Amino acid sequence: SDRSDPVKVGEEAEFEITVQNLGLQAVSEIELDVHSSEHLRAGSHTAKVGDREIKLTVTQRDGALRLVLPDSLSPDATLRITLKATALQPGDAELRVVATLEADRTPTETSEFTSINP
Repeated sequence: SDRSDPVKVGEEAEFEITVQNLGLQAVSEIELDVHSSEHLRAGSHTAKVGDREIKLTVTQRDGALRLVLPDSLSPDATLRITLKATALQPGDAELRVVATLEADRTPTETSEFTSINP
């Protein structure tokens, strides 16, 4: 979800990405590919599981920002990522996140749209 909508060109938009383990077992190697439209440039992030801040592995892959949780996510645990993105040009911007788990390589996708004003 976006926390700031609309934003102006040059400002930072803030998005929250939430991953919740609803299963009965821990899941490992959660990969999140963050794709942004030409209107946004993904930047810094913070990540927490509960109140504990954690470090994600960050790489670039096929034009997307890849965030990987190196540890497992316990049952009923929630990973919350706050991602900042710079607004580059006016228009309707899209941030799309594709999540993939190690155990089941089936991707799950979600998108959030933000308006960028001049």
